[in-house]
This record gives sequence, structure tokens and C-alpha cells, in this order.
Amino acid sequence: MVAIAKKSDWPSTSDGTTDWQALFEDQETGLLAVVSACKTPAQLKQQTDAIIRTIFTRERDMPVLGKLTAFLEKLIPEDASDERLPVMKATIRQLLGKVKENRIERAAAFVKKKSKKSRRKKSGRKNNRRPNRLVGFFRRRADAMVFLYGLLSSSDETEPADQQDREDNLQDEDGEESFFQQEAYVHHGDGDGDTEWQDSDMHDMKEGEAAKPGTFDDLEETKKDDKYESWEDY
Repeated sequence: MVAIAKKSDWPSTSDGTTDWQALFEDQETGLLAVVSACKTPAQLKQQTDAIIRTIFTRERDMPVLGKLTAFLEKLIPEDASDERLPVMKATIRQLLGKVKENRIERAAAFVKKKSKKSRRKKSGRKNNRRPNRLVGFFRRRADAMVFLYGLLSSSDETEPADQQDREDNLQDEDGEESFFQQEAYVHHGDGDGDTEWQDSDMHDMKEGEAAKPGTFDDLEETKKDDKYESWEDY
């Protein structure tokens, strides 16, 4: 009797998901090889039950697991004849083949979602990158010089009283020029939430908390316990 591989020994793809094709189809250790090696109906029933319980372990899988075990009881009763073993094996292989294809499709959907999420995060880090304080300091001063140069260039046409009022308006209550009070606001149009950066008087950047990306709601039968953080238990 071929032993069923432990989950820790399951093959994985370069994307980090379970290699379902190899898990089922490996000629020596695959789950279908386990089925083919069974010599009696009782052994086939025992091994198939162990296989489906190894695959369907999540809370969301319990209704499916119940249907599969009920199907298995009807397919292979206690008094099943050895003569029907080939037919029962073929039925089990067909059943596991459907499970394999379903898991391959869901793994592909998972990888696609993770890739999209990763691109959004990279885009967010690029747009919200914290500027170097020293560079920002001189950049603000350079911008201020341009601003003040333009202001002084028009001073010949400005009355002294108006010029004093304008200079007073450039001072905040702490005495720092309002021109240096900057605020950058970035909106992610892809639904990933808003991130707000604010530059304080000490140029200390503070980051507003972004909305968490939603659960992968386009995958079937999504429940609250589906975290999709790892495929080790999937």
C-alpha cells in the first residue's frame, strides 16, 4: 500500500503554491498512484477517505467533506465485491481528477490576486516615498528663493504698506513662512484606499493609515476564515 504524502512534503511551484498536478499525478507518490495501488474495496475506501481528509481541512471545506464521505459510503459499502474494484477505482480517479482541476484553477486565481496586490503595494510605495529630509530642506529653500525673487521683482509696483501686509501674511503663528507648510495627498484609484502624507513644522512625515485591501472576493465560496496568506493549509 502506497503511503499518502504529508502536507509538509507536498510539492510546490515557483509561485509558492501547491503543485497540484504533481501531487496527484506523480507515478510513485501521487494521490492517484495511492488509489491504483489498492488491492481491496476496503483498502480503496480507507485510502480515499484519508486523501480527501488530507485535502479538505479548512472550516469552509466541511460541507464538501460531508458530501464526499457520504458519496464514498454509497460507492463502497461494507460488503462491496472485489469484482467491482476496477469500476470503483475508475470512479475514485474521476472524482479526484475533478478535485485536482478545481485546485489548479484556484491556485492560478490566488497567484493572479497576489501579483495584482504586490503591484499595488509597489505603486503605493513609489508614490508615497518619504523624501530625504536634507534634500527636501534645500528643495523647499530653493523654491522659496524663486518665490521671493518673483515677489521682489514686483515690489517696484507695490506700495510699502501692501508689501508689509504680504510679508505679514507669509508668517505663521510660529514665525515660519507659510510657503514651507506643504501637504501631499495621494489617492489610489484602484480601490486600495487613500494614503495621506503631512509635513509638520519640523518636516516630520506622518503617514495616514491606508484601507486594507479586500479579501479575494472573486474566488468561489469565500468565507470569513479565508485569509489566503498561505497555501500550506489549503
